[in-house]
Amino acid sequence: MATAYTRTYRARLAQYLTNDFMEKHVLFEPGPEVHGEPLAAGLLAARQESDPNFNLPNTCVDLRNEAHQMTFFRQLEQAANHALYPDRADQWKMHNEMPQFKFHLAVDFPTFTAYPERDGGHPYVHRVDFGAVVECVLIRSDGGAQLNHIDYHPEDLDQRTR
Repeated sequence: MATAYTRTYRARLAQYLTNDFMEKHVLFEPGPEVHGEPLAAGLLAARQESDPNFNLPNTCVDLRNEAHQMTFFRQLEQAANHALYPDRADQWKMHNEMPQFKFHLAVDFPTFTAYPERDGGHPYVHRVDFGAVVECVLIRSDGGAQLNHIDYHPEDLDQRTR
């Protein structure tokens, strides 16, 4: 059951997320007593059910804790505002006929990447270490920027920890 705080937080967060981002990449329910790994696998399964051709890893953030919600919100709000500074215009790159702004975020909240099953096995879920880096992609929206994608590529990103 969502608390009043979580409902308010979701409304504030929605201004920085595309319509389907929360559905595909954010864990809010159930409570923190349930481990995040099976929930992350469930988000991947839901994406595969809605698109049978989806065969990519799915990264999600676990925001079932109010402190993690605030940390994620502050980082996202700062990145979205930063991306809109006039001197950042050249950092927006076209992808699929849409301007996108990529940035890297150090993980300060539980994050999981679920990998599709291989050879008939179960999906593999990796818990991303705190301090690791995830790639985020913003797109332009009405007067702002919204998070459209989050991804964890340990082989592609510099995985320094702080």
